[in-house]
Amino acid sequence: MPDQTTCSACGQTTYLMQPLGNLATMLIMERAKLELERNHDVTMTILLSAMAVEAQMSWLYLKWRAIDDGVLPSEETLPTERNGRQRGPRCDQ
Repeated sequence: MPDQTTCSACGQTTYLMQPLGNLATMLIMERAKLELERNHDVTMTILLSAMAVEAQMSWLYLKWRAIDDGVLPSEETLPTERNGRQRGPRCDQ
């Protein structure tokens, strides 16, 4: 998302903020809405809606898991970033 936008009529600048929640899920739901309104494609709408619900549930699970672990969003890192790259066994041995 851009940081700001300018009104074409009056020239006033408006600053945009990221929405609270999962942006990808919101975009998938908007796409589902457009598929239903413009194309009248019920099958695609159901498929996209199911994807959005699953994505939101996954996002909420990970969010609450981090809260239970006492990790602030600014402190989140992948385990491989904390401990260095962990490598599996070599496949040529």
